[in-house]
Amino acid sequence: MKKIQLVLILWMVCGTGAAFAQSKSFDLLTNKFSGYNDVHIVNVNGFVARTVLWMAGESDINRAVRDLRDIRVITIPLKVFRTENVSVRGFKHVLKKKLFEELASKREHGEIITLYQDSTHDDHQRYMLIVEGDDDVVVVEMIGSVDPATLMKSKEF
Repeated sequence: MKKIQLVLILWMVCGTGAAFAQSKSFDLLTNKFSGYNDVHIVNVNGFVARTVLWMAGESDINRAVRDLRDIRVITIPLKVFRTENVSVRGFKHVLKKKLFEELASKREHGEIITLYQDSTHDDHQRYMLIVEGDDDVVVVEMIGSVDPATLMKSKEF
């Protein structure tokens, strides 16, 4: 989780606000949680994201996302999920209803990492990465071409 937080901070420093069409599932999260102080939402275009990953030394992840066009990241404390009386499990259920297919899942260092792909878009690929930590959840929406096998096998991930 520390590396993801480092990348989030670097993205915020870059201050880019790439505008692109979000999935309705990501919209659901931003609408539900954007009013809380501890919730952070970052929008980044693919070039900036790859540059930040390169600067952070995340070479394996950078290779996995080399054709990425856009990224949106939201970090939500688990206490906020409880306040809103919703769960990460419930959000995963919503993703499946919206035709996201689970590609991979792994548990590492106490975190559960799950990668989904939206199967409804032919012109571009859309992925949703969920990282469940002890205190917070990071949801990353990626648009473009991503190599899920390389991403999930990454030592840095």
